[in-house]
Amino acid sequence: MSGEELRQAIETIEFTDGSSLDESLEEMRRQYNDEEARRKTVENKTAGLLALNAVLIPLILNILEQVSLLPRIILLVLFLSSILLCLFILRGGDYRRPLQRPENIITYAQIDNEEFYLEFLKKYTVAVYHNRKINNRRFKEFNVALVVTFSAIGVVAVLALLPEIL
Repeated sequence: MSGEELRQAIETIEFTDGSSLDESLEEMRRQYNDEEARRKTVENKTAGLLALNAVLIPLILNILEQVSLLPRIILLVLFLSSILLCLFILRGGDYRRPLQRPENIITYAQIDNEEFYLEFLKKYTVAVYHNRKINNRRFKEFNVALVVTFSAIGVVAVLALLPEIL
């Protein structure tokens, strides 16, 4: 569902019972807060992976000094790819807030309660939908960076065991 389709679907929402409107808005607030928590989680995990890569590069390259140049270059490319992906993830996203400009809150003070709840329900729904898409994309990118980092660690393990096997 595109953002425009979502907006059109929201426009057709009609509530006959004020309590269901209140409950719906409360649920959207919870979902919005959940997406904010997911945003912080992916940023914290990515920062941790970035730090791990930064520590592992010099450590592993130092340990594998006796290994030929090509495997060390491959490892460096893997670790640097993961670092670049982490930096890309951490650059952020165009997250939305229900009320992008707080100074506009005064305009909502002039409308009745039901219209106020409905307007904020729409704003929260659009923000949640948009932020969820960003978070899902960032988690996928994090998983790729994680696989790349652990692939590099796997290569290190193979290189470390190779002399003992041969």
